[in-house]
Amino acid sequence: MKTAVISIACFAGLSTASPVLDTNQNRQAIEVLGNSPAFTTVTIDLAGTESWDTQGDPDNATLLVQLITDYVWLISYDITIATNGASWLSEPTIALGDSDYTPDLYLTPGIGTDMPGTASFSSGGMIDLSLLGLDFYLNPDRLLSLEIFESFDDVADSPDAIFLAGSNIKIYQIPTPGSLAFLCLGGLIAGRRCR
Repeated sequence: MKTAVISIACFAGLSTASPVLDTNQNRQAIEVLGNSPAFTTVTIDLAGTESWDTQGDPDNATLLVQLITDYVWLISYDITIATNGASWLSEPTIALGDSDYTPDLYLTPGIGTDMPGTASFSSGGMIDLSLLGLDFYLNPDRLLSLEIFESFDDVADSPDAIFLAGSNIKIYQIPTPGSLAFLCLGGLIAGRRCR
């Protein structure tokens, strides 16, 4: 299964083969699509979610979100992060993947902001992952998993960062007739837990 990182950053000199995107690469590769009635938007609210430890730690927040199709190719994000102690804004990371928590994509909104504090980060519109070779399919259950973790754990026995009000990730999908029926019957489910 492919694993990748998608980030908006201001790095110079990254190779074009790198899975980390700098601002210039991002502008060249992102297709900003207009709002279309064909899209169904699933908004994942991250407000109040804490980022604790390195990936896989049981203290980390994990979520399962029911999507209407198994294909993830259009996303956007608006995230405000506040760090604790010496933790950097570049360290909170969101792993997105299958219901078995196998990551397909790593989103690091604050990459390159190597300092503590509070800051907001935005994708600036929809990101077409297929243009970047980062689109992926979910398991047949269509459950998208998210794990919020730190790339480096600075603060022992306490969260390193928290996502503030207004923080969210949006997944844009084009439903098929069958998936619309599923959405009407099953609705959108989201679970938040610590593993």
